[in-house]
Parts: sequence; C-alpha cells; structure tokens
Amino acid sequence: MILKTRLAAIFILLFTCSGINAQITNLHRTANKIADSLVVEKIIGTDTVKYVNQKYCKEGWNVFNLTSVKYVYVDYKSNVVRGILLSDTSGLVRSGVYFQNESTLSYTCIFGQCSCKGEIECFKMFEAKECKYNKLCIGNTCFEYWPYEIPKLKKGWRITDFHKC
Repeated sequence: MILKTRLAAIFILLFTCSGINAQITNLHRTANKIADSLVVEKIIGTDTVKYVNQKYCKEGWNVFNLTSVKYVYVDYKSNVVRGILLSDTSGLVRSGVYFQNESTLSYTCIFGQCSCKGEIECFKMFEAKECKYNKLCIGNTCFEYWPYEIPKLKKGWRITDFHKC
C-alpha cells in the first residue's frame, strides 16, 4: 500500500513538472534578461553567495544564468521578490521557493532547500550552515539548495536514501 502511494505521488509530481516545463520555456522568451556581468559574488557572514542587486530586476519575471547549465527566474512585483525558480537549460524546473508575504520571521529549510527574506534572517540562515551548497541572493532575499543532479538508482536504494540539508 505504501509503495502504491509513493508511486502515485511520484507520478503526480512528474506530471506537474512536465506542465511546468512548457510554461518555463515560454517564460524564458519573455522574461527580462539580467546580464551575466551583474551576477557577482558577495560575502554574507562567512559565506560567499552569488548575488544580484534587486535594482536590476524589472516588474514581472526576470532571468539570469547561474552557470552554463542553470537559469534563475525571479518573480518581482512592487519592488518585492515574490519567488525564485531554478531551471536547467532544457526548461525543467529543478527547485524553487515562493514567499507568502513580506514579513518572514525566520529562514525556512525544507526538502533540501533553505530560503529567507531580510538581512538579519539571511545572515542567521548562512550562519546556521544547514545548507552548504548553491547559495544565491537577489537583494535581501536568499535561497540555498542541495545540488539537483540525481544519481542513478542502484538496486535496493530508496528515495529516502538521498542526502538532505
């Protein structure tokens, strides 16, 4: 019974991701492109993060290259970063976060990714070192995520065997 439930959940997730894939490909064509030269490294606390100044974002969706194989999409409205999506060059959404409101009490870590909004909250998140990889900030909104490259499953592996932050 548990196996059937897990398989159903995986099927629903894959079906949803295929729809997101088509949407993100269309979004890439219309999003405001942020030049690679505006993506810099910045030190926050003891961590070095990829950083884009929020002033380079325009109303709506913005996109920039994180590396040669990853894109970052930023939903920006009324001078607020509302969400961040991470996609590979094929258009598959690999990770993302949306903020419900502007006032976040603390940082949040779930499913191998951490996010925060606000200078103090982000400083606390980086100091906690819950995630050690792929650190990204747009203004005072930050996002950390576990590498999304998924190894080939070996016989006997379970989905719960993958590392978490």
